[in-house]
Amino acid sequence: MIWTACLVSVGFVFGARVEEAVETGWGFASIVFLVALVLLTVFAWWRINQIAVPAPTVEEQPTCRWAFNCKNAPNWSKFGI
Repeated sequence: MIWTACLVSVGFVFGARVEEAVETGWGFASIVFLVALVLLTVFAWWRINQIAVPAPTVEEQPTCRWAFNCKNAPNWSKFGI
């Protein structure tokens, strides 16, 4: 949620700057701002993908479902079952 707010805020500021640059004839600055926004977006996307939670491996998953003495069976006693 924080990344979304940051990206929207940066996009808003970027849009205002591009509009200002186009009105005053700063074509080169608008291109630089566009490249900067694209690079920041790619960096943010890369960072978000780096913090993804990995899926459990086969060894971490229960090997059986209903037996009481299974390897890696869930501990239901803490739930009163």
